[in-house]
Amino acid sequence: MVESSELFPGGESAVMFLRDSETVGGWHYRNIMLDWAPVEDSGLKSRIIYDTYTEQHEKGYWDYEGDEKVPHKQLDVMRATMTGRHLYRLARFGVARHERHVKNALAWILERDMDYGNFNRRNDAWGQDWIGLRAVLLWGKEAEKPVQAGIKSIIQNEKEWMGIGNDRHAVTLRVLLTDPGKVDSPPANRGMRWLKKNQRADGTWPRNSLFECIDTIILMPRSLGAPLVEKFLPKLQKMQRDDGSWDFPEKSAAPPWHDESHARVLECLVRFGFLKIP
Repeated sequence: MVESSELFPGGESAVMFLRDSETVGGWHYRNIMLDWAPVEDSGLKSRIIYDTYTEQHEKGYWDYEGDEKVPHKQLDVMRATMTGRHLYRLARFGVARHERHVKNALAWILERDMDYGNFNRRNDAWGQDWIGLRAVLLWGKEAEKPVQAGIKSIIQNEKEWMGIGNDRHAVTLRVLLTDPGKVDSPPANRGMRWLKKNQRADGTWPRNSLFECIDTIILMPRSLGAPLVEKFLPKLQKMQRDDGSWDFPEKSAAPPWHDESHARVLECLVRFGFLKIP
């Protein structure tokens, strides 16, 4: 554990930004980071999950506000993106595996007529940034044939993402680190070594955004991740707003989930010992 003098200076204001917030990020913060008993947030938890269920289409997917403006050929990609995000959220919130809304969503995202192993068409099958693939891995579906096809395409097309910009390195490596069978695989290890080798003096990375890298580093072993986090702490402090939050704008067409991004930054700081939660 780092010494108290080395803890993140803006941590207290960052914690206060979410601690009493009745938002998805606020509940994510309390449930995942503080490990509070669910009863303490049962009201907020119930509202969030209920709202998520009521927004689900009967076929199992989720739409998002503004569907009518999306070209038809992109509609399925956006639905895969939103369905992956909601499945990710429900998995992190501890929803039961047998819950029918979850089962319907998993069936929708895995049983479409898609080429799940086509690296160049990954967004069509899994949604933007592989979010659908990562979500079904969180639900323990690594043995499913579409999942195996997706993982295989990542491994076989390493040159298409290793060190590549537009956040491709960070988000693709994140999938391998989510798969329990690939965490220690050669591609995953090479991906983590790339982050170590290519971190700039200010703690950032070329062509991959700080937040996407942070979201990936959370999954790395402590011995590898902690030095990377320590190096970007000054940059993170400079980016922090007066209210304690950070501005990590989403680049996708889907609605921004800023409060959840904020919670994951805090999770990273706690995970590697740079923030203590009272």
